Amino acid sequence: MPAAGTCSMRIFPSSTEPGRLGIPGVSTPEAESSTCRSRRPTTCRSRRKSMIRTMLGGLATVAALSPLAAGIEFFEGSWDDAFKAAEENGQLVFVDVYTEWCGPCKLMDANVFPKDAVGDYFNARFVNIKLDAEDEDVKGPEIGDRYGIRAYPTLLFLNPDGSELGRGVAGLEVEQLIQLAKEATGEASSGFHDMAARYDAGDRDPAFVRTFLEAAQVAGARLHDDTKAMVAHRQRMTPVFDEYFASRDKETLINADDFAV
Repeated sequence: MPAAGTCSMRIFPSSTEPGRLGIPGVSTPEAESSTCRSRRPTTCRSRRKSMIRTMLGGLATVAALSPLAAGIEFFEGSWDDAFKAAEENGQLVFVDVYTEWCGPCKLMDANVFPKDAVGDYFNARFVNIKLDAEDEDVKGPEIGDRYGIRAYPTLLFLNPDGSELGRGVAGLEVEQLIQLAKEATGEASSGFHDMAARYDAGDRDPAFVRTFLEAAQVAGARLHDDTKAMVAHRQRMTPVFDEYFASRDKETLINADDFAV
């Protein structure tokens, strides 16, 4: 079974800046005023009003189309302020520890965090933080050292006092991320060991085995910092993975359920 996506070294650079939205075709106020000064005042005022309406309409459209509007809401403020907000609101803290060069981090930004299901679950229970592990301005390296962060993304679940509830170290899909959060907070158990026993007893129902393999990915994400346990987990699950895909009809193998595994 292939390892879940993580980054532990700089593998490829990117100029993409998460959370920054480019709005092409909008003039700066300075450029517009310099143009207007050469025109009659009435024309200038009319053009300015028209431009303001256009800009506001464009910004409203961008806000409506922005995927983050419906997904997870990340706290805008300092690390300490986020924990104060969590304590005041009776919430926990979720931290997405990422780097600019981490491929799986970018995939979660694009495909997981914007989803409604993630926003519905996390926004109600957590103050959510994005932490660039290499940004000294937000104490990223210091906080990373404090929590022993060595690979990315690391998904931390913390109490308002900063103590750790649990973590995952992998790029996860929507359902896997929510399951990881439920396990970290005690809202649900993984059921992984029960599924392993059921598999060992001979159950090879395809739907069950897919669920077992998905649960294994979440379980593996929680073991990433324990090398021996992670190796043992991979050795345990690789034959399951191989047997499952060997049993599948090659003509129908490419589908949403199997792709998620």
